[in-house]
Amino acid sequence: MKETTDRIRSVYLKNERPIWIREPIAPMLAQSLTIFLDGELYRERVGASGVIDALQGKVADSWFVFVSMESVEAR
Repeated sequence: MKETTDRIRSVYLKNERPIWIREPIAPMLAQSLTIFLDGELYRERVGASGVIDALQGKVADSWFVFVSMESVEAR
């Protein structure tokens, strides 16, 4: 699964944070979007990327977006 890193800026929250986007197998056909808040937690501790890879072809094709928390204090 192709993964890209980008940054998202919030004018309302006055911050900027990284996001990781995992593209579905067939991007033009995918009709689902799954968003993980606290992206680092799901990527590093939970191992969500490995789970997503293991389920590939067994569940509906989806875009997966991991949104970083700005900081523990901001949570």
